[in-house]
Amino acid sequence: MHFAFDFGMIFEDRISGIQCTTFGSPRVGNFSYVKRYERIVPRTHRFIVGADPVPKLPPLVPLGELSHRGFQHAGVEILLDWFVAPI
Repeated sequence: MHFAFDFGMIFEDRISGIQCTTFGSPRVGNFSYVKRYERIVPRTHRFIVGADPVPKLPPLVPLGELSHRGFQHAGVEILLDWFVAPI
């Protein structure tokens, strides 16, 4: 994600439509970072598996009305979960 953001910042005036796909990405930044990221990289898809702990990092800290200052995800979450039948 950060590479896509850096790439978009460098080539913002020459390239449009930057896309990013991640698998199991942690939260990437605060509210301001995520809003700017989503402007620079408008199409981001985050694939996650429900039991994977990494997308839950860093943990959310309850800050009341200041919750927008904690780490957040960017892009669209796509949940990959499957049922594994017992053998």
